[in-house]
Amino acid sequence: MVDHTKTPWSNACFQVYGSDKTRIAHTGMGQLPPYRSSESEANAVFIVKAANAHDDLVEYVRSSASAGCATAQTLLEKHDLSLTS
Repeated sequence: MVDHTKTPWSNACFQVYGSDKTRIAHTGMGQLPPYRSSESEANAVFIVKAANAHDDLVEYVRSSASAGCATAQTLLEKHDLSLTS
């Protein structure tokens, strides 16, 4: 399996960039050329927040599941994640 682009990611002008400033995606709502809107910018911000928080959140859920939290175990199963990395 190939690893995703390293975080932290950033966004500018409805574009999503990796930590090395490589463009990962644009959220121009499927328009060519990309159409900038408040929604497309909000989507880019949401993607960056989710990507940057992902590893910490998965680790938290794993540690909670290891401590016996049934809800955390259900989340791991729901999102096809193992208890260990």
